[in-house]
Amino acid sequence: MDTLQRRRVLVTFATVALVIAAVLYTTWPLAALLGLDASTPDSLVSELAARDQPWSWLFRLGDTSAGVVAVVAGIAAAVSVRDVVSRVGYVLLAVFGAATVADASMPLACAPSVTPGCPTPSSDLPHVITSGTSSAVVCCGIVLVLYAARTRVAKPAIVTGFALAAIAIGGLLVFSVRTLADNYVAAGAIQRGALLALSLGLAGSGLLVRPLSR
Repeated sequence: MDTLQRRRVLVTFATVALVIAAVLYTTWPLAALLGLDASTPDSLVSELAARDQPWSWLFRLGDTSAGVVAVVAGIAAAVSVRDVVSRVGYVLLAVFGAATVADASMPLACAPSVTPGCPTPSSDLPHVITSGTSSAVVCCGIVLVLYAARTRVAKPAIVTGFALAAIAIGGLLVFSVRTLADNYVAAGAIQRGALLALSLGLAGSGLLVRPLSR
């Protein structure tokens, strides 16, 4: 296999892997199908993985798998692309993967919206740090990748990508302010909307590996 063929294989791998990471990162809709109590508009996604919740292993497994795949895919994409901006963007997606694995390895002890007397998630400092880091770096990574691709793909695709990034960033900022103030009314709904936009942006970053590698 020559150098060109190896690059094509790496690009394809990075593309597919980032899309898979985005899918694995979106296990939270399963909560409604499973009829879990921690799936209300006021409950946080992280509560689904709390140690005292049924099926918590499933959501931790989803996040861990998404994180591992994102690390490998982000590195593969960074190696494949040609400009510095997109390379930094994909490295940040790899960092997001590492932070997500760390977040999944330190789940909440209990779910406040379900378990009486359970402390609020904002009081769990390790969770706040890992969750906040993963959200911040993935948003920055997606924005950098979109910026680098602005002259390489159709304008509607870039506009859509930036719109999704804006929804994700705006939603996560509102969510963060509300939860740090211990206001959880509709916080879960806001978080889920932001996470959906973020996952779509992550998948879109995977689809941009090929044009950015040319």
